[in-house]
Amino acid sequence: MYIQRSFGITHVVTIILAGMIFFEVYGHHWFLELFFGQKERNMIDIICGVLLFCISVMYSVLLIKNNKKVKVWDDSTKRLFIPLLLYFGFGLFAVVLHEQGFDAVKRHFIYLFAPLIIFLSIFAIYRSNKSITIALHILFFLGAVFSIYSIFLHTLSDEDIRVMHGLSQFSEREYLMRFTIPGLGPNVLPSMSVPIILTGFYLIRNISGKSKYLYMGLTLLVFYNIVITASIGALVSLIAGMIYLVFKVRTKFNKRIFLIGLCFILVIYIGGDTLFLRMDATNALLQKALAEGVTDDLGKSAARTVALIDSFTTYIIPNPILGSGFSYFVASQDEELGGLGEHNFYVRLLAQGGLVIFIPFIFILAFLYFNSSKILDRDMFADLSSKDIGILLNAGLIAYIVDLNFPPGFFYYYWIWFGFVAAWTRNSEVEYRAQSKLL
Repeated sequence: MYIQRSFGITHVVTIILAGMIFFEVYGHHWFLELFFGQKERNMIDIICGVLLFCISVMYSVLLIKNNKKVKVWDDSTKRLFIPLLLYFGFGLFAVVLHEQGFDAVKRHFIYLFAPLIIFLSIFAIYRSNKSITIALHILFFLGAVFSIYSIFLHTLSDEDIRVMHGLSQFSEREYLMRFTIPGLGPNVLPSMSVPIILTGFYLIRNISGKSKYLYMGLTLLVFYNIVITASIGALVSLIAGMIYLVFKVRTKFNKRIFLIGLCFILVIYIGGDTLFLRMDATNALLQKALAEGVTDDLGKSAARTVALIDSFTTYIIPNPILGSGFSYFVASQDEELGGLGEHNFYVRLLAQGGLVIFIPFIFILAFLYFNSSKILDRDMFADLSSKDIGILLNAGLIAYIVDLNFPPGFFYYYWIWFGFVAAWTRNSEVEYRAQSKLL
C-alpha cells in the first residue's frame, strides 16, 4: 500500500512539473511576479528539469528495490538507444569542438541535452498507458486554460499589448497579434497547443454523455487561439496531425463529426481575419525583405526566406559535416541579417552542428514513429484504449515533426511529447507480451 501511494504521489508531482515545463509556466510573467516578484526566469526551467530527472531516478530505484519487474530493454527501446547515444556523443563532440569558454560550453550543453533528460524522465516514469492517459487529460485542461487567458489578452488595446510584452511603440498590429501570454515568445503557445487540439478530438470521440460537449467547446477555444494569433506554422502542423488521425481512426461520418467540422469552419470565419491579414502582409513584405534587408518587426516575420537561404549558402554548404558552431552561427547571422535568426530547427541544427548531430536526431524521430507504428500495425497492445492513445500520440508526433520547421529554438514541450510516445510504445509491447504469455 505504501509503494502504491508513493507511486501515486510521484505521478502527481511529475505531471505538475511536466505541465510547467510543457507550457513554460516558469516564464509566464504572472507566475514570476506571483512567486518571485520579478520577470527573470532565474534558471527555474533547469531546476524543474533536474527535479523531474531526480524523481525519475528515484522512481526507478524504488521499483527495483520492491522487486517490481522493470523491463528496460524491450525491442523498441533497443532500436531507439543507438541514435540517442550517437546524438549525445556527437552533440558533446560538436559543443566542445566549436564553443570557446566554459560558459559557452555549458550553455549549449544545456541547450542540446536538457530536452533529452526530460525525454528520458518521462520515459522512465510513465510505465502504464493509463498513467499516460491521465497526464494527457491534465495537459488538455491546462492548454485550454492558457488559451482562454490568451484570448482574453487579445481583447486589450494595442498599447496594452505592447506594454505587457515590452514591445516597441512602433510594433504593428500584424506583429502584435502573434503574441499570447506575456513571457512566451510569438506563436509559442499555439505551437504547444497543436497536440492539445488532437487530444481534444480523442476525448470527444471516446467520452460519452453531455461532457463531450465541454471537451468540444474547450477544443474549439484552443483552436480559436491559434487562428487569432495567425499561427501559420501551428495550423500547418495541426493539419498534418489531423490527416494522420483521420486516416487511422476512419470514423464514419455522423452528426457529431458534421457539428465539429461546422464549428471549426465558424471559428475560422470569426477569427480568420487576422490570419489572412498576416498572410497578405507576409507576401507583400517578402520581396521588400529580400531586396532591402530586414528593417522592422513585421519584416522579420516576412523574411524567414532570407535566413533560410543564408543558412545554406553561408554556413551549411561550407561546413556540412561538423557545422559552423552554435554561438558563431547565432551571432554571425544575427549581425548579418539585423537580428533575424533561422526559424527552421532542422536547418538551424544542421548549420550549427553539421551532419554528425543532424543525422542521429533524424533517426531518433524516425525510430519514435516506426516503433510506435509497428505496435499499431501489428495490434501489439493490451486493449482498444491503448490503441486509441497510441494513435493520438503518433498524430501529435507527426504534427511536431512538421512543427519543427518553424520554431527558433528547441523547446522542451516537443521532448515531453516524444517521451510519451516512447513510453507508450514500450508499455504496449510489454503489456502485450505479458498478456500473450497468459494465453
